[in-house]
Amino acid sequence: EKGLEVYPNPTHNIVLINYPEIIQSLVVVNVSGQELINKPRVVSKHVEIDLTGMPDGIYIVRINDGRDIVPLKIIKAE
Repeated sequence: EKGLEVYPNPTHNIVLINYPEIIQSLVVVNVSGQELINKPRVVSKHVEIDLTGMPDGIYIVRINDGRDIVPLKIIKAE
């Protein structure tokens, strides 16, 4: 996706996402599909996700911009 930034990735705790479109909502799930974070009303091009307290591993952030749902892979590692 042009204009998409996800950093730092891998992360220790905080991930910043800059997206070219307005993010309407987002969901973070683990590799088992379990929903861990749900932000139903973001309405911004910039969002911070805090993975503090979650185990190291791979997470999927599903960004909904009102037209598409874009999955992003985030790696949390100490």
